[in-house]
Amino acid sequence: MTGVLLVGTVVAVTLLWQCDVRWREILSLWLQKNDYRLESAEYRVFRLGPFTWTSARGHAVFYIAVIRPDSVRKRGWIRLSDPFGGPVDGNIEVHWET
Repeated sequence: MTGVLLVGTVVAVTLLWQCDVRWREILSLWLQKNDYRLESAEYRVFRLGPFTWTSARGHAVFYIAVIRPDSVRKRGWIRLSDPFGGPVDGNIEVHWET
């Protein structure tokens, strides 16, 4: 029984780690594509901002702060979809704060 729990735990941690690597890769590519410099990114589990009622399994929501090329700071919410499906840049939705 202990062996099964240990193996299950190792598999779960490995999958979570792979998802985290994938989310960060997608976020990094989005930043490069939009010429933003990342100031901070907070992965959100419970407080999902504008994505609270529409997020599902396979989504990652971050609260981000970026700096545009003209040095203007922007803050907002970004939702990344499908960590293991589709193209590496996946589906991305952004809601900027005003």
